This record gives sequence, structure tokens and C-alpha cells, in this order.
Amino acid sequence: SGKAEFKAFVFFIDGDPEKIRKLNKEEKADNIALGTLPSKDEGITLYKINPKAKSTVLLYNKKAVTAKFVDYNAKRDNAEFTKQIEKTWTK
Repeated sequence: SGKAEFKAFVFFIDGDPEKIRKLNKEEKADNIALGTLPSKDEGITLYKINPKAKSTVLLYNKKAVTAKFVDYNAKRDNAEFTKQIEKTWTK
């Protein structure tokens, strides 16, 4: 059995791949997968993502969404975010 690891993926709706590569380099985010999704992607409907929202953060474990944060704000949401991560990863 492998060690559990927390991983992050960031997808931009209709994002510009070149701008995303530049952002990755500027932020030194090589440990975070960055990609694009077309606005008509079935995942947007499936996960009920509002394309007009500034951001949507999904926490998932074993292919199931365990928490969702729309327009995530660290000051406002960090305590609940941390609680959900701990809840998800201590199961």
C-alpha cells in the first residue's frame, strides 16, 4: 500500500495554454498540475461548476468530491478548508 499524498490540480476554463505555462514558471508550481478545460466540458456540468465564479475548489478522495468551495477566499474559508482536508484525509 502506498503512502497517501495530498495533490493539487488547477484547471482554467477556456484558458490560454501559454499564459498557464508562464504562470507555472512564475509561481514555481511544478508540483501542481495546471491545465485547461473547454467551457462545454462535461465535467463542468457534472461537478456543477459555475463558469462565472472566480474559482471553484473541489476536495476529493477516492474519486468522490468531499467538499466544494466557490470563490475560495483564504481569510474567509481557510478554517473550513483545513477542517475538510483533515476530515477527508484521516478516514
